Amino acid sequence: MFCKTNRHKGKMEFRFKLLFFCGLLSYAQCEEFEFPAGDSFTLVDESTLPDPTLYADVKNTGSFLIDSQESPKTLEKRLGKNVPVSKFMSKDNNARYVRAHPTFMKCLQQLIMRLRQQGIMVELQRGFITSSESTKSTDDQYLQSGCGAELGIASGSSGTVTDIAKAAFNACPVIVEREMRDLYVHLMSSKVHVHMAGPEATGPTFVVTGVSGIANAEAEAQTWTNDGIEPTGNADCSNFTTLTNGQHYPAMFTHDRVLGNIDVKITRNMTEFKRLVQYQGTNIEFENTERSATWCGETSIQCPSTCADGLQGNTVNERCADRVMSSRLLSVLNKLQRKARISMSDKLRVLEAWDEPYDGHAQGDSADGSLHYEGRAVKVTLSSGDTNKLSQLSNFAICLGADYVEHKGTHLYIAAKKYLAGGSKVLFPNMELLEVDVPVAVESSYSLPSAFSEKENRQYPLFDSSGRLNATLSPGVTVGQFVSKNYRYFRLNPRIHDCYIDMVYHENKMLKTSDPKVEIEVIRGYLSNNENNRKFDVINDRRYNRHTLGLAMQLKYKSSSTLPATHTPYRLFKVAIDKCAPRFYQANNAMGIGLYQDSIFVDMRPKFHMMKQSVDNLPDGVDRNTFEDDVIQRFNLARGGKIVDPENITTACIFQTAPQPQSIDFKHEHPEVVHRKRRRKRAADDESCVPTRYTKFCSLTEQHRNAVIEDIKGQLDRVHYGDEKAKAKVLIALDGCFGDCGTCLDGEIYFSKTEHCNNFLHWVNWELLNNQPDVTNFFVRSNRNANIHACEGGNDCIENSPLFSLVAPSVEKVFRRDPKKSVEEELYSIANNPSPVMRLLEDIYAIQASGIVKFWVRDDTEMTALKRQLEVVMLYNKNVTLVQIHVERYKIARDAVRSVVEKAAKTMALNGCPDVSRETLTPYEILEVPSEKKKRAAEPPTLRYQIRDYHKNFEARWAGRHILL
Repeated sequence: MFCKTNRHKGKMEFRFKLLFFCGLLSYAQCEEFEFPAGDSFTLVDESTLPDPTLYADVKNTGSFLIDSQESPKTLEKRLGKNVPVSKFMSKDNNARYVRAHPTFMKCLQQLIMRLRQQGIMVELQRGFITSSESTKSTDDQYLQSGCGAELGIASGSSGTVTDIAKAAFNACPVIVEREMRDLYVHLMSSKVHVHMAGPEATGPTFVVTGVSGIANAEAEAQTWTNDGIEPTGNADCSNFTTLTNGQHYPAMFTHDRVLGNIDVKITRNMTEFKRLVQYQGTNIEFENTERSATWCGETSIQCPSTCADGLQGNTVNERCADRVMSSRLLSVLNKLQRKARISMSDKLRVLEAWDEPYDGHAQGDSADGSLHYEGRAVKVTLSSGDTNKLSQLSNFAICLGADYVEHKGTHLYIAAKKYLAGGSKVLFPNMELLEVDVPVAVESSYSLPSAFSEKENRQYPLFDSSGRLNATLSPGVTVGQFVSKNYRYFRLNPRIHDCYIDMVYHENKMLKTSDPKVEIEVIRGYLSNNENNRKFDVINDRRYNRHTLGLAMQLKYKSSSTLPATHTPYRLFKVAIDKCAPRFYQANNAMGIGLYQDSIFVDMRPKFHMMKQSVDNLPDGVDRNTFEDDVIQRFNLARGGKIVDPENITTACIFQTAPQPQSIDFKHEHPEVVHRKRRRKRAADDESCVPTRYTKFCSLTEQHRNAVIEDIKGQLDRVHYGDEKAKAKVLIALDGCFGDCGTCLDGEIYFSKTEHCNNFLHWVNWELLNNQPDVTNFFVRSNRNANIHACEGGNDCIENSPLFSLVAPSVEKVFRRDPKKSVEEELYSIANNPSPVMRLLEDIYAIQASGIVKFWVRDDTEMTALKRQLEVVMLYNKNVTLVQIHVERYKIARDAVRSVVEKAAKTMALNGCPDVSRETLTPYEILEVPSEKKKRAAEPPTLRYQIRDYHKNFEARWAGRHILL
């Protein structure tokens, strides 16, 4: 058991529980309580102390007792933001304990803050006192009870005691009213005594002793109270709706859809009455509408004789019905009265607010009367009685945030949604859900476990579904989908909703308008405590309480004759991981996931967990031995945005550039991007480079290109072709790849060379030697160290392969126009005759890799240069299990390299084509170059190194040549 409060209940109820539990336990075992300043204290039961009367709550205020010596830092802690324990505690050096009421601490801290904002500094002269220090006066008894304080102007500060009194009435009436208490201010010549009254009926009191200049103390206090509760600003309402007789707002929704239905008829003797608030000012007129001359409710409690006067008492029997309503409604009404006074030179008049169900008066309006019983409706007019002004008043009410407004001809009916004062307002795409308190009679069905702290309670607000089951949280998603069929209230975390709509969107985004929609059914959303306890075992089922907290849902595909056979629970299971993991990660959470015979379970939780029944429900073909590891890996990839899921699959697949392994059956097909470039070329003539074969360079180099072809043919003759037909295909491709000549890195000539080169590299029977797992390495060829790491010491790379040795010397071929005196020129130069061979060779090498693939880079610049190779092994190659990126400048470049990879991965995931790509991107890790490799410094062979450097720097050479020209 824990000594804790429940913010949904009154302090007196909490006090009873506290005494009961702490009477059984040592005070040191009691739960901590957080005071308004944010500091927590262990609560003490005075009955366990040697002399309980010394610290007794003599006015029965419900204050708490704390130990000033609980820890060395307790005296430094604060009960209120400006109220340290050391200042509020008794001045008696033998007094160890301090009594304080948290509500009064709110009052005190606001009072002091208001004065400081005016440049007035005050000192706390007396706070809590023990019985031995008390004179037994009323003032001292409230000091004893931790609900009083005496304040004076600090030495050297400007200000008067009247300023203190004014600040008290500005700051405290609303605060103490929420506790159903009254404010008492005793103004003396050099100090001010302030206290919050006990639960007995007293009414607000203002006493002046030895102070001149206040002729009418009660009237002055009321003026100060009006100032304190008066809202600020004057909103521009010109763009809001104006109603005429018979119209209501919002026009598109009914009364019940906006406001829900009544849940309980509130009487004065119910806990729910404490949730209502009373207007304490005089800027609103109230009609004297008490239904009986002498009694309130079912008992012979004396009612106030009139509601028109200000400063009504706040205790149960003193509250005036027409001044009482929900806090949400009062907030609107208070702003409306200011707008009426400023913009209409009139005064708001309340005809009816909260009604006790005994008088039956609220039933006069059958359509809306019931909400008066919950304090969620008021009938208002203007003091002038001018009904022509009601349309303008309706405009102001809508502008100032009223949930529902109806023009009744003689008055306006204004109502508010059910809402917990100070509670959460949770925004969904189509509507806002407001946190509510449930009636005490059904509280056990909805309350959270007793072990939950106050902060934890705040994370799981309750909402009211009354009248809103068909209301949409977002397009196509209704409130009713997540509400228990047998219960009115529910919890729903927005991330669960977002996860659900992402799943639905994913399963329908590629459907045509005429295609039947794939529906995902929420077969279980929120569950009450009763349903939760019947359904799940508290010890053995990890789903226990997850639905109760609004953090879980059970889903399945809705049965339909049009549902594709591919849409199985296992598919839905994977979709849930892909869509929900990133959503939950945004809230720093993981997820729970379960696969069942015809449905799946999804929830949000701190750590990833897969329900144990999942393995029993796997379809054929899924490896049960690796399933759990595969799911965890998928979850981690999904959380990092590495699930391949393009927004537009059609577009992604049209523009995909997936390479293919070597095969005699391969046939190059130009991607859609090439076809579109061709169409653009026909439509525009302003290209920066115009492809042509008819250059002097092409004429001069024809014999050299033919020599290259003959050289490659000679090497091919030593390897078996297969058959004559296959040989003919290879030779045609060889001629088109190395024999063709033309300018530009784009256009028809380059497209033709790409087609022939790609076919040749796939068809020729020379291998790349990376068909075994864990042997593929990539690096930037200008980096000599990376070359050593990747290609030597037991490692292998593309430069060690037969196919590289076949084509690389030819691509690097040079010639002289005049063999006797001219300089060497490149046969396949970027400027005059670019070749796609090396780029295509890297693609094939990447797509044929398997197992672990390694990249060796110096920094993020080199990582950027290898983005295409990274794309192939992470997006297209389904046989790669892990990408390892070794960074030479690890300490200073690691994060930059990671940034390049992460950005590239997100682009891949959003643009990959699922038809040819992996479902999830290959996981990667960034590592430091092993120390033993750093020591190795052997030089690579000269020819290979020159070829490597040449192809790395082709763009720079091409740009340099054009600058020289």
